[in-house]
Amino acid sequence: MKRFKSSMLVGLLVALLALALSVSQAVIADVVAGEMAVTGEGLSAGVQVVDITGTIIALEPTTRMISIDMGEGQVMSFVAGPDVENFDQLEVGDWVELAFVRALAIEWAPTSGDELWRIDEDVAMRALPGELPGAVMGHRVTALVEVMEVDASTQSVIVRGPLQTVKIFVTEAAQLDAIAAGDTLVVTYVEAMAVAVTHPDTDQFTD
Repeated sequence: MKRFKSSMLVGLLVALLALALSVSQAVIADVVAGEMAVTGEGLSAGVQVVDITGTIIALEPTTRMISIDMGEGQVMSFVAGPDVENFDQLEVGDWVELAFVRALAIEWAPTSGDELWRIDEDVAMRALPGELPGAVMGHRVTALVEVMEVDASTQSVIVRGPLQTVKIFVTEAAQLDAIAAGDTLVVTYVEAMAVAVTHPDTDQFTD
């Protein structure tokens, strides 16, 4: 069974994460579909996804509030921000799919002695004019960090960045053998939300 019903949502997610994590779209498509990790020489990346689907039961054009029926008496409301274009095409009864995503990529960077840095960026992709509403929007943090401690028992690494010290987890235990205190890593972290809409009489949802 495929994870997502909306082919538009999959396309938006794959394109944004591939760009944000500097990983090929083919690789990210496999990762998103299976909520798994991908590893390679000098690279570790993983994606976690929470997927929600429902039917629109109420629309408030002034506030752009959308309420959806998720079934079993559960109703969820959210504001469709300006990144969700073509709002005026929404109709009560349309199907909505939401995906909340966290992604982390770690790249080994042999740059010992370099000054630590951090870049914060908003990232977004939108449906084209005329298409049904769809968008993925999020925030990306990319930083050069220094390894302070390696814990093989938990497959984790404590790293110090320019603003804070945090613990991150490596997907493959064997990759810890290549990391030591004092090494530097380039870490990219992305949090994003994707939304896609389809009318009940279209075939935009995959099987």
